[in-house]
Amino acid sequence: MTETDQGLLEMAAKATGRKTTLLPPSPTPIRDWVHGDDDWDPLTNDGDALRLASHFCMLVNTGPCEASASTIDGVLRGFVAREETIVQGQDEAVRRAIVRAAAEIGRAIP
Repeated sequence: MTETDQGLLEMAAKATGRKTTLLPPSPTPIRDWVHGDDDWDPLTNDGDALRLASHFCMLVNTGPCEASASTIDGVLRGFVAREETIVQGQDEAVRRAIVRAAAEIGRAIP
């Protein structure tokens, strides 16, 4: 897990008001994010990313070159997180755009 991924997950979790814990390292450290009794990793899990987008009423767009997630309500109304799909693949780009948008919401929370 990169520092960037860890920071994104921490801020996205903060935005949802959930307390998360990073468990001791394992071969797949990104799956070690725990929310309650469930693993929580919207960077790799489509369902977690969709629930995160739904929680914040995000608009999610995909195309051949770019994926984006837009916040449509609250303090960061109109914020858009964009990711290139050519480099990462469409599914990964969509998940990352959603997490980046949620992380920005988390950063705005004092």
